Amino acid sequence: MKKNIYNIIQMTICLITTILTFFLIGNVYAECKCNVDISISETSLKKNDQFTVDVNISDIQSEMGIMAFGATIDYDRTSLTVEKIEGLNNWETPSNGSSYNVENGKIAITKSGFAKDNETVIRITFSVTEESKKDLDVTLKEISLSDGTGILKVEDISKSITVKNGSNKSNSNKGKGMIITVIIVLAVLGLIIYKNKNTKKK
Repeated sequence: MKKNIYNIIQMTICLITTILTFFLIGNVYAECKCNVDISISETSLKKNDQFTVDVNISDIQSEMGIMAFGATIDYDRTSLTVEKIEGLNNWETPSNGSSYNVENGKIAITKSGFAKDNETVIRITFSVTEESKKDLDVTLKEISLSDGTGILKVEDISKSITVKNGSNKSNSNKGKGMIITVIIVLAVLGLIIYKNKNTKKK
C-alpha cells in the first residue's frame, strides 16, 4: 500500500515537472485549441472599491482537456492592489513563492483533472488605492495552456476600468515631459546660434 502511494506521488511530481518545463521552455506547441478571456465584475469604480477579474477558458478542442495554465498579470501597482487569487473548478489556488510570483505577477498552476468544458480558471480580487489614476488597464500577458502534450500560446488580453475620482497623473507627466523636451530643444538651438555668431566674429 505504501509503495503504491509512493509511486503515485512520484508520477504526480513527474507530471507537474513536465508541465512546468513546457512553460519554461516555451518551444513545444500543443495541437489543442482553446479560447481565453477575462471578465470584470465592475468597470466603473471609486477609490477603495474592490472588484474581481475572472479568467475564463472556452471552446476547448482537445481529446485530453486542459490541465495547466500560465500567465502574467499586468496592472498599475500604484493604483491597484491584488487582495487574493482563487483557483476555481478544481484549479490550484496560486501560492506565493511556488505557483505565483508577487513581484512580477507570473502564475503557473495545474488542475486536479482535465478541463473539457467552458469554465473559470482563477478569480483575482483587486482593490483600488487612494493614489489611483483615473484610467486603468488590467492585462493578462504571456498566456500559456497545456493538455499534457505541449503548449498552446494565446495572445494578450486587456480590459479597461475607470476610477471616477482617480487622478490624471499619467497625463500630467506626459505634459511635463513635453515641456522638458521643448526646453532642451530651445537650449540646443540657442547654443548653436551662439557658436555660429562667435565663429563669424573670428
